[in-house]
Amino acid sequence: MTRKSCYICGDQMDPASKITICGRCAKSYGLTGATDTNESTDDADGVPKASLAHQTTDKMVLKKTYIARTTPRFLPPQLVPMVAEYNQIAHDESPRAEDKEALIYRVWPDYTLRQAVKSGHCHRNLENLDWALFPDRPTKECHVFCAPLSRSGKITVDKQRAHLNGLRFRHRLPAHHLADFGEASLIALILIYESIYGDDSLLADGQRVRTETRYGYMSNARRIILSCREYYGTKELFCRMSDDNNNVVRNDICFAIGIEPVT
Repeated sequence: MTRKSCYICGDQMDPASKITICGRCAKSYGLTGATDTNESTDDADGVPKASLAHQTTDKMVLKKTYIARTTPRFLPPQLVPMVAEYNQIAHDESPRAEDKEALIYRVWPDYTLRQAVKSGHCHRNLENLDWALFPDRPTKECHVFCAPLSRSGKITVDKQRAHLNGLRFRHRLPAHHLADFGEASLIALILIYESIYGDDSLLADGQRVRTETRYGYMSNARRIILSCREYYGTKELFCRMSDDNNNVVRNDICFAIGIEPVT
């Protein structure tokens, strides 16, 4: 019988297994959500199938894996030196003691804000958005470095961009790193994932994240701003639009984002 491969590391797996990753990757990545099965028996790799279904108490969150935390061990060798630089950014740019390391993700393609709405974790299904008025660009298969810049709400949009450029130069990162605020689809995916499975304190109370996605016509396009906060006991993604009038909006921070395609 032909054996199938783990879609993360490529190791061979039992073809009778209903899951799509091996036990080693599931444990190393802390993965849940690689399959949509709810069965409780263990698979051939020793991983409980129920643990591989993204679940909360009331619903399935992701039937398809779009994002997972990863570690330097699973990065291509040429990307590993960047980890220390992003860790230093995370440590220097946040006043909170717990933010000592950057977040590193493996992201899969085709996640959009529409997918976020389908997941059931968007406030009022983002009904304030007219989908025809902005590009809902999907994620691509990539590794993502992310460090929330918690203090960046104290400066204007132009100064936030200048600060990102300064960090990139200081830490000798590639030119495409920290080049913008990140697409709304990627920021939404990170916020939803972390609010449910990861760092519940990714954003301080009231903080929102600027994205690079613009909403509206060219002459008066506004920037999409995202946040994830509790609403009647459930974490939900909120979306608003903001003019780039270069005023200081103390709650609107940015992320230091670095994206490397998976080849």
